[in-house]
This record gives sequence, structure tokens and C-alpha cells, in this order.
Amino acid sequence: MIRHFFLAVAFLGLGVGATANAEVVRSADDGFQLRLERTSSASADETYARLLDIASWWQGSHTYSGDAANLSLEGDEVGSVWLEEWDNGNVEHGHVIAALQQNGNYLIRFEAALGPLQNIGVNAVLTIMVEGNGTPGESRLVFEYFVTGASFQSLSDIAPVVDAVLTTQIDRLASAS
Repeated sequence: MIRHFFLAVAFLGLGVGATANAEVVRSADDGFQLRLERTSSASADETYARLLDIASWWQGSHTYSGDAANLSLEGDEVGSVWLEEWDNGNVEHGHVIAALQQNGNYLIRFEAALGPLQNIGVNAVLTIMVEGNGTPGESRLVFEYFVTGASFQSLSDIAPVVDAVLTTQIDRLASAS
């Protein structure tokens, strides 16, 4: 079953084509979908290991405490928490709802209403895929983010801002070796 999943992901990736830019795929008042792709100069194994060390690549200005060193991820098992803890508080940014690994390809999925989205009560799922791209020592990185809520929230207005924030994060993850 996992094999079929990765084949489907690879097939969908071929249909989309490689892009260096983030993209708001769909946007409406009651939700949006983002897709971001990058190439990393690190192998898939190295990129995934770094991905799990969120404090090493997430930008501190996009945390509640202002310091990415306060971020942690318990692991990549279902239920693991993406947490921010500091002297004056703590925030669960998300938790793992799926983690798959096969043949050097990785997928981790979070239920994660990030930042101010948490305050407005939306449902949000962030899927991050790390795949070998056929070039030794390189990998392909894909973020997909689906956010749904109520039409009165005008989520289409928020989509470009969230896109910009996630673009910064994927760039930081992809640029590290």
C-alpha cells in the first residue's frame, strides 16, 4: 500500500512539473491549497533528518516566542507533537497524523493550523515530502498545505501571506546541507 502511495505521489509530481516557486493552487473564502517545491543539495535521508530538527531551519520570527530554538518535534510517529516551549508559555503547532518511508522517500503529515490560523479555528493539514530526485546527494522537497474554514473568514485574503511564510520555511530547509 505504501508503494502505491509513493507511485501516486510521483505520478502527480510529473503532472505538475518542477517549479521553483510557491503556488496558491486554489483559493476561496472558505479555504485554500498551497504547493511549494524545491531541490535540496542534501540527500533525501539528510534532508528528512534536518526536517525533523525543526529548530534548525524554521525562522524564529515566525514563532510565538521569537526564537526557533524553542521549537521541537518529538519524532515522526503518529501523535508526535510539534511544540514550542519557553519560559512564558507553550504552543502546539501541530501533531503528526501520518509518516511514511520507502526506498529513501519520506512523507510526514501534520494536522497544523499554523500561526494566526490557529486563532481563527480552521482545519489545516501540512504534508511534507522528501524524495530522492535521481541526482546523487540531492533531493526534492514538496510542501502541500490545505486550509479550510468558514466563508466569512475570507481565507482567500490570507492565502498569499501564508504562502510567503511557508516559502521562507521551505527555502531555509532546502538551502541547508
